[in-house]
Amino acid sequence: TMSGAAGAAAAAPDGAQAPPSDEEMRKLLKPNPTDEEVLAVLSKTYPTMKLEIVKELDSYDDKNYLVIDTANDGTKYLAKVHNGVESLDYFNKHSSSSSHTSVIDLQNAIFSHMNSVEGVTTSAPIPPPPIHAAEDGAVISLHDLPVMSSDHSPSKLVVRLLTWVPGVPLSSVPSTSLTAESLADAGAYLGKLRRALDDLAQTDANAVQASKRYHVWDGRNTLDLTNFTKYIADEDRRGLVHSVLGAFRDTFGEDGSKVDFPEGILMGDYNDANVLIDGGKVSGVIDFGDS
Repeated sequence: TMSGAAGAAAAAPDGAQAPPSDEEMRKLLKPNPTDEEVLAVLSKTYPTMKLEIVKELDSYDDKNYLVIDTANDGTKYLAKVHNGVESLDYFNKHSSSSSHTSVIDLQNAIFSHMNSVEGVTTSAPIPPPPIHAAEDGAVISLHDLPVMSSDHSPSKLVVRLLTWVPGVPLSSVPSTSLTAESLADAGAYLGKLRRALDDLAQTDANAVQASKRYHVWDGRNTLDLTNFTKYIADEDRRGLVHSVLGAFRDTFGEDGSKVDFPEGILMGDYNDANVLIDGGKVSGVIDFGDS
């Protein structure tokens, strides 16, 4: 597990420039391919399909696309080009060992487990044909593609196709049309999701190991925010943040270990943009990138 000091940007010794933080690297290595380049690698990986891009979808770190297979009645898929940080993590861990503990492996484990649980739906990876599949049987492919930083282009990026989950984001439903029943259903769905992830944590040691990576949103890393309080210009506001961080340190310790909280795998981003609604009911949940 990466320590908080390693995960956040810190001053380098002797005035040397500090290496980019994880978040900075995500910006540098965000995929930046053209539509033509995406279609080219998809066609190479899935030669029996005739895929067309319908539109690019919102994504913070990756590139996501709604694509259709015109050779199969316009079946919809999600095409994902992963950020270079996760792609490199996957490549390194699969090159150096047989232990599948990368972030992308964690997502695969979650996808597989979620879709085996009654009442829970999310995307499922589409395996490439055997001749294009990864040597270890993983449902991904690696391709050299441009990223935002020209100095790092091209980079090896994980590209894959996933099943399309029907519905519209809860965030796109007008408040005048949003019912209490839909909100209650979203809450109940979160309960199902939590129970399913608890089950995964009890049965998949690799998934648990992968989930222990450094993540700035992890509550145990709350004190890493200290590195950024200098950017709060207002002294009173900065003091308020410091008081909260001090209370966290006194109550939970430097890394949250002072209190024995239960641990498990979290979805990490259950918000109204990732909860899908169809006919007033939750039809699925997407985006496990922060798990």
